[in-house]
Amino acid sequence: MSVDNLLITESPVGNILITAEEGFIIELDFVQNNYNCEHTKKLNKIGGQYEQPVLKQAHEWLYNYFEGKVQEIPPIKLQGTDFRMMVWELIKEIPYGKTKSYGELAKILAKRRGSAMSARAVGGAAGKNPIAIIVPCHRLVGANGKLVGFGGGIEKKRILLEIEREYSGR
Repeated sequence: MSVDNLLITESPVGNILITAEEGFIIELDFVQNNYNCEHTKKLNKIGGQYEQPVLKQAHEWLYNYFEGKVQEIPPIKLQGTDFRMMVWELIKEIPYGKTKSYGELAKILAKRRGSAMSARAVGGAAGKNPIAIIVPCHRLVGANGKLVGFGGGIEKKRILLEIEREYSGR
């Protein structure tokens, strides 16, 4: 992966790594404290030149997202099994500021597939989501509305949901 395809941007939930390929965002992930990437010091800087214009689009989308401005998502390319792709597409349908339980998604998926589906299977697929926030797996909650199962950490999930609820309640 060329460093021209990577960008780290700041956000209210910490630094976020954005990876692009052929004009599409292929990864958007939270930079953990122990993140040790050889490319970190060489990454594109905000306001600099972008080899991949989609990196600038994603940065601007994130800025607007955190300001409560819902807009069309930048071009993304999800790659995964058919099952994961189905789950991620359902997750993308959860509106800004709203949540659904893993069980609710499992029921929708079971209906579409015509076969039984478990909340645990949905959670497993959500956990493999490569494009956080844009594919809003943080909007998935436990059956009782409890915040569970988020790769970025429950605190980040709570913050993202609070930001969305603040702006969606206007």
